[in-house]
Amino acid sequence: MNENEKPWSASEVPVSPVPTPALPGREPDPTIKVFLVKETIERQLLVCFGIVLAVLVFVLVAAVRNTLHALASSDWVNHTHAVILEVDAILSSLHAAEAAHRTFLLTGTPQDQQSYRTAFAEMAEHLQVAKVLTANDNRQQKRLAELEALIARRADFAKAIIQARDEKGPEAARHLLANDTSQTSLQDIRDAVSKLKQEENELLQQRDRDSYRQARITRWIVFSGVGINFALLGLTFWLVRMDLAVRRQAAAALQEANDFLEIKVQQRTAELVKANEELELENLRRLWSHSATQHLLRYSDLIINSIGEGVCVVSRRGHIVRLNAAAARLAGWESKELTGKNLSVILRRPWEEDPIHEAMKAGRALEGSEGILWRKDGSPLPVRYYSHPMRDNGKLVASVVIFIDLSKRNQG
Repeated sequence: MNENEKPWSASEVPVSPVPTPALPGREPDPTIKVFLVKETIERQLLVCFGIVLAVLVFVLVAAVRNTLHALASSDWVNHTHAVILEVDAILSSLHAAEAAHRTFLLTGTPQDQQSYRTAFAEMAEHLQVAKVLTANDNRQQKRLAELEALIARRADFAKAIIQARDEKGPEAARHLLANDTSQTSLQDIRDAVSKLKQEENELLQQRDRDSYRQARITRWIVFSGVGINFALLGLTFWLVRMDLAVRRQAAAALQEANDFLEIKVQQRTAELVKANEELELENLRRLWSHSATQHLLRYSDLIINSIGEGVCVVSRRGHIVRLNAAAARLAGWESKELTGKNLSVILRRPWEEDPIHEAMKAGRALEGSEGILWRKDGSPLPVRYYSHPMRDNGKLVASVVIFIDLSKRNQG
């Protein structure tokens, strides 16, 4: 090694852990199996809890939807009963008005006249309320319109009788009442009211069947969800018991491993005593081989410096470890000035973005990439460079970079 070259630092040489090979004829460590089983059990527990949570959410959503549906059904049933009550009230008010009207025709007293007028007014009020309640139902609105037309004809007939009594006397009114050709209109009103009530009752029965079916589906969902949750909780209990058994097995395996390590420590101590004795002998051998190594290093430097192309060794962090005289001449620097500096000094780009760094990370060679080598005086020099990874015992430690001057080829 030249006196201007620096040895590699420990921070520049990557050290990767060497996997310990399994001893032949020995089974794998049981603690590894235990840890793998524990990890599997934890995943299964998470899956079970996730399914339980999903089932609970599904049951909750089904229960809330059924509750909202039940509330809507209850409101609809109350609304339907209110319509039926108003229709019954229309018919009752009409009967009361008819009775008061006939009484007035017989007595002619103002009290009876006021009674049938009040009854007709109540009937009209109940009709209006029924129309408001059925404002969103076109079919019911049509039925009420037909009923209103029948009631209007009946009311016109009653007014005509009262007008005949006032103008021609009671006999004329009774004669008009006896010869009435519209007596069937009262029965028509009863039929219209009965038909409307029948339709409303059919709707109530249909809604009752829908509510029963919805409640049955909800009961099935709730009971199924509870059953599934109990089954999953049983599975979770079983997994927890298995996890405890695995942990006890792991504790036993660790204790066994500790006993095994203690025996190994004793064996290693004896081996170290023997190794120290052999080391003393080895030191003597190294002293003998040191001089031969110095000669080999000197010959190696002579060989590298005799190469015409620029050659430099770059660590994994981009520091120039060694370079030959041709590389220093191409860069216009002294070898001792570039040794230890980053390769970006002569290539002028960050080491992490350099193709040499990318090729070194991938563990492959870089063939024939062209670039600019910036000399010390700032002048550019076109070069083609090659990169070959250097490995020591299978580990990538550095890379050999070869620079070829392209300026003469360009001039040619």
